[in-house]
Amino acid sequence: MTGTRVETWKVQPHNRRSPEDQIESSRMLKNTFAQLGKAGKFGIYAGRKFVSSPGEAFLLCRMAWWIGVLSATAKWGPLPKALKLVSGDAPRIPELADDTIANRLAGSIDLLLSTDFLFLKPICWKRAAVLRRYLSKNGFATRIIFGVRHDTDGKVIGHAWLESNGQPFLEKSPPDYVVTYSFPCDEQGTPKLAILTSE
Repeated sequence: MTGTRVETWKVQPHNRRSPEDQIESSRMLKNTFAQLGKAGKFGIYAGRKFVSSPGEAFLLCRMAWWIGVLSATAKWGPLPKALKLVSGDAPRIPELADDTIANRLAGSIDLLLSTDFLFLKPICWKRAAVLRRYLSKNGFATRIIFGVRHDTDGKVIGHAWLESNGQPFLEKSPPDYVVTYSFPCDEQGTPKLAILTSE
C-alpha cells in the first residue's frame, strides 16, 4: 500500500463585502419585506372594500389613479403644470356643496395615503391636489395653498392645504405658515409658476 499525501488548501474569501455594504444590504432587505407586508395588507383591505362597499372602493381606486398621475407628472415637469392637470376646474354647480360629502372625501384620501405604499404616501400637496379635484366635482370651490415656516431646529419646512372662502378647509389644525404660493393663482402669483417645482 502506497502512502498518500494530504494537502491542505486555504480558501481565501472572494469579494468580501465591507461592513458598510452589509449594513446597506440588510437595510434594503428589511425595506423590501416591509413593502411586501404593506402590499399584502393593502390587497386584503382593498378586497374587503370591494365586497363591503363597492362604491367607496371604486372611489379609492380612482383617487389612487390620480395620485399616480400627479406623482409622475410632477416628477418630470413643473408642479403647477401637474396641479393644473390633476386638481380639476372650478365647480360648475356650487349649490350642491355638502359638508358631509366633503368630510367623506377627505377621509377617503387620508385613508388611501396612510397606506404609505409605492406612490401612495402621506404627502400634503398630493392630498390637496387630488382632494380639490373631487371637491370641485361636488360643488366646492377651493384653492391649494403652499406655505413655509421655521421649525424649532431652525429648518425651513413646508406644507400645502386647501382653502375655501379664505379659510383653511378640511385641516385638523389651522396651518401656521407664511403663504408662498396658491393654485389657482392670481396675476400677482403668475411669475412663481415658472420657478415652482415639486422639490
